[in-house]
Amino acid sequence: MVWASYPRAASPASHDDSMAAFANGGPSFAIQPVRQVNYGPLESKRYFVPALASSSEFAEVGEDKLIQANFEKLNS
Repeated sequence: MVWASYPRAASPASHDDSMAAFANGGPSFAIQPVRQVNYGPLESKRYFVPALASSSEFAEVGEDKLIQANFEKLNS
């Protein structure tokens, strides 16, 4: 949960790790945390993928990058 809130002001395109994450076949999954209060409208929606295959760090990516990589949504 800590990595989901950091950094708030940076845009997904500013992360070098997000581009590296899609190199060599790309990640096999993405995480989408959302903020919604009392069944109201979604206040925030962000996307994260594993930054590197050998690390436990995540990088934020934009929704357009996931669409280009042909990701499918799975609710769990």
